[in-house]
Amino acid sequence: MLGRLGILCSIYQSRRPEGYRLLPNSQRELSPYFCKAQHELVIANDNLFVYQDLIGFQEPSKAEKLRELLSSYRWTPNPERFTVTVQSLVADGVEAVYDCTVPGPNRFDANGLIVHNCGEIIGSDFHCNLSEVHLNQLDPQDFEDQDRAFRAGALSVASLLNHEFQEPRYRESRQLDPIVGVSFTGLFDFFVHALGVDWLRWWEEGRPETMRGLDFKEQEKQYLIRWRDVVHHTVWDYCDRQGVRRPNRCTTVQPAGTKSLLTNASPGWHPPKAQRFIRRITFGKNDPVALACLEYGYSIVPSQSDKDAQGNLLNDPFDTRCTEWLVEMPVEVPWANLPGADQIQIESFSALAQFDFYMQVQKYYTTHNTSSTIELREHEIEALGERIYNTIAQDEGYISSALLARFDDLQTFPRLPFEPISKERYDQMVQEVLQRRRTDDFHQALLKYDQGLLSEVGPAGCDSDKCMFPEVK
Repeated sequence: MLGRLGILCSIYQSRRPEGYRLLPNSQRELSPYFCKAQHELVIANDNLFVYQDLIGFQEPSKAEKLRELLSSYRWTPNPERFTVTVQSLVADGVEAVYDCTVPGPNRFDANGLIVHNCGEIIGSDFHCNLSEVHLNQLDPQDFEDQDRAFRAGALSVASLLNHEFQEPRYRESRQLDPIVGVSFTGLFDFFVHALGVDWLRWWEEGRPETMRGLDFKEQEKQYLIRWRDVVHHTVWDYCDRQGVRRPNRCTTVQPAGTKSLLTNASPGWHPPKAQRFIRRITFGKNDPVALACLEYGYSIVPSQSDKDAQGNLLNDPFDTRCTEWLVEMPVEVPWANLPGADQIQIESFSALAQFDFYMQVQKYYTTHNTSSTIELREHEIEALGERIYNTIAQDEGYISSALLARFDDLQTFPRLPFEPISKERYDQMVQEVLQRRRTDDFHQALLKYDQGLLSEVGPAGCDSDKCMFPEVK
């Protein structure tokens, strides 16, 4: 990693062997602790100056010591010579790739990229490699751009069919049935831009099969089929050229709630919670990102788990009883300000309308499974049950969906992750954020709390937001 930044160094292993050493315990008394072997990283020559400029030490005293030493140099350090001569390239087989089992975060640095295992779709004898297209970033009228996006998603998963699993049962499963999944998110946003506010009004009516409704369904169908065909053609063409066995199914809609937040997309095929809402994100108390959010102007409240002795929610995030924070952010969907969009009551979309749209995706795009959660009220149970029964009886397609009760009283569950709000409250919250804002550079605010300018108490090796040591009596 240092080499990619232009800092050449050397590692000397086992400078101190493993063994027991006397270290202070929670009572500040010396006790024997087993310590792993210690290794040494050595940076020399003018690499030291590059290290100081680009990285430096988090501990202020160390940073000051480095500055003093470098400023006292009498002579210019030897310059690093970035030269290398390649004598030959010799094939050495295929590099083994292993599951990421790094404790704690379960991720690692892979040549500059943060990589980790995917847990979205996994079976007893296989792993599914997935990609995702964010439709809310695409122009509904630019079909070439859409094709390129789905081709890119298809190639990113198809290339992984060359991967050789270390586990024999995974290799056998791959040989029997290679599995890939090209997914999308932001479908609802895409269709709002493609079909307009009238499409939203049709949703509000329950997606009836009127002349206008059938036309909307046909347009949805054509988009979905086009994307599905692009994916299958791209994957199969790649497999034929590479001599890899073709997957017989290549499209899916994976759970997309978290990744959708990256581009403010409606998750998967689902409608958003509202045109405007409060997004509450959970952090540990005094988390650097949360502190940066506070400096950037966002409000913070204690989490739902922080209560007083009477069971009432705490209101002061800096209360000593508070252990977790909720950062509150006002959010609006990309099409919120389209003329007439404000009049649409998204929370009133019926369970039958949601099921109908889900089946459009399952029938015309998905060849694996569509991740689906249908929200319903008590009076909709019978109608939805009958619709599901008829779908199965008439063999209209594969069905797999979760059902979630919808509550209209937001006070039943205060401080929800998504709380719908009006345009007036959204505008007010945005203004309040701007008034509280102490910096326009979020990254600099984050560095202030995340690179040692503020010291924290506790063992450096903690991988939790809570100290595991017992409190001193």
